[in-house]
Amino acid sequence: MLKNEAIEKLESERNTINNAFVNMLFSQVKDMAKNDSDYKKIMQEDKKLSDLKQEFDKFASEHKDGNSAVITPDQAEDLIKKYYGFTDEDNALDMSQFL
Repeated sequence: MLKNEAIEKLESERNTINNAFVNMLFSQVKDMAKNDSDYKKIMQEDKKLSDLKQEFDKFASEHKDGNSAVITPDQAEDLIKKYYGFTDEDNALDMSQFL
């Protein structure tokens, strides 16, 4: 099943890095992925939690206020969607499947 393969890939990446922030990213990506389209995007060879972490680090660096940076939950979700290419359309319920 594609979902299981995607989660296994994320778990493997998480376990390789063993970092509290990457653990949070793992949980959030896993929770945000809702369908096969999302799972396929996670399975892409060039998509890795370590690279996603770098995107967060870059964003935080660009939005520093003195020595501090904050990434809001909405900003975090947007960064994850952008990195993996998740779209709201991918997660829209297709009512035709119930007809």
